[in-house]
Amino acid sequence: MPKLIEEKFPFSQLSLIAERESWRKEIYRPVYYLHKWWARRLGSVFRGILLGACLDESDDFWKHFYSSNDFKGTTIFDPFMGSGVTVGEAVKVGCRAIGRDINPVAYLSCQASMSRYSQDEVLSTYQKLKGEVAPTLLSYFATRTREGAEATVLYYFLVKIVACPKCNREVDLFKTRMFSRNAVPRKDPSARCICPDCGAVSLTTYDAETVRCGECRLTYDPRRGNIKGTSVTCNHCQHVFRLVERMTESECPLDYRRYAKLLLTGENKKMYEPLNDSDRELEDQVAAQYGEIVGSFPPVAIAPGYNTNQILKHNYKYWHQLVSDRQLVCIRHMIDAIRGIDNDELRLLFACLFSGVLEFNNLFTSFKGEGTGAVRHMFAHHILKPEMMPIEANIWGTSKSSGAFSRLFRSRVERAIDYKADPFELRLNGAKSTKVRGINRQ
Repeated sequence: MPKLIEEKFPFSQLSLIAERESWRKEIYRPVYYLHKWWARRLGSVFRGILLGACLDESDDFWKHFYSSNDFKGTTIFDPFMGSGVTVGEAVKVGCRAIGRDINPVAYLSCQASMSRYSQDEVLSTYQKLKGEVAPTLLSYFATRTREGAEATVLYYFLVKIVACPKCNREVDLFKTRMFSRNAVPRKDPSARCICPDCGAVSLTTYDAETVRCGECRLTYDPRRGNIKGTSVTCNHCQHVFRLVERMTESECPLDYRRYAKLLLTGENKKMYEPLNDSDRELEDQVAAQYGEIVGSFPPVAIAPGYNTNQILKHNYKYWHQLVSDRQLVCIRHMIDAIRGIDNDELRLLFACLFSGVLEFNNLFTSFKGEGTGAVRHMFAHHILKPEMMPIEANIWGTSKSSGAFSRLFRSRVERAIDYKADPFELRLNGAKSTKVRGINRQ
């Protein structure tokens, strides 16, 4: 007898469910979003394909789609499993599933997401990590407000720098002086910009053409920086030079400096401020620790390739150069803490989570703005794009953080474990949808 997929497969109806899933894939199929992967397929589509391949032509597709199945006599093999959608959906309909992949990231992330965990053990391991390493990591983001009150830095704002070939003074590579604006400016038009003369942070609007600095009274255009295309104008001697020529004269990536911070006060209020003496002292401490630990990281060379040639042209030769000194120091502490987890499966789970955290904590990230996830991660452009104005996020995180370890634990690990304990499918009812539970093999 022909299989259902050969004769009566409900393409149109299943496409509507798949479209709804695609709006929030990480919510509706969180088990496949534990780690970054490309070209992830929709779980509802693969559930449908598997059912269509297992069911006979005369079977009721939707009855089986929204009910428990047990095709224990069927084996599904995916030799290019990627994020593991085929494997996961096959297990949920009761098949024996085998997955392989040539990419070790795919293999390890699938192993981490598909393994069985005790929810209590996962939470207790997280709490143990929190107690061991969170105070240390948060200490690298401790600051004081202008008034001297203790606060926590959410994000440091960085700018790449280069020496002027004429006067040899340090030149900031600002594409724009406006470094923060809301992701939806029609809802919140406020923005922040930095004075090119004294470095003060001013409140303005996203469409402002002029700003008067409240500290030094300089009037300037916040939209204009001192780099346009490949040309740089020295803000000290006004000499114009080509950035690429300066880069070819060096063997190192462009250096950077921190010029502003978004902090969280003890009253849970966000504030933008320039760096102060407290921040500079902490920078010195971080730099000293970086010098002590950088040698413990193996100097893994960046091999030439389609996606790496661009950063090689920017003088990035080793992978550890893609992070700041503060980020590398924090990475060292996190690695040591995760290595201390006794259980092999739990260690892999948290290592996989931390690998995902690195997407949001490197010198290739930038600020998306408030009103959304603030950190634009390094794969947002699908290329390794060096940023002139990167962001340095709080790697452990707070309740207001984006891309931090504590936040991704909740949005990725906890959500995936909850889904595995009680998986569901979407049933559409016009513009609304409901979650139908208790229908999958766990």
